Amino acid sequence: MSDRKQFTIGHVENIVQRSKEIGSDKPLVVGVREADVTCACGHKWTADERNGLRSVMGGVHITCPSCGASDVVHARILRA
Repeated sequence: MSDRKQFTIGHVENIVQRSKEIGSDKPLVVGVREADVTCACGHKWTADERNGLRSVMGGVHITCPSCGASDVVHARILRA
């Protein structure tokens, strides 16, 4: 297993919904709509659910459309 990061994440557009708690208007991040991604192979693209990005519990699964590399990126990295 390599210590090198497969993907570098740029701008992230989250999916946000209002809290279901009574009396709370606090917005909650419930997923990722799209993200600007650069793969270690050099390919850059805007990933979304049709183009290499799939939400999983605790983060997103990214697959490079150019080289096929894939990895799960933890949610705390996306919100940093």
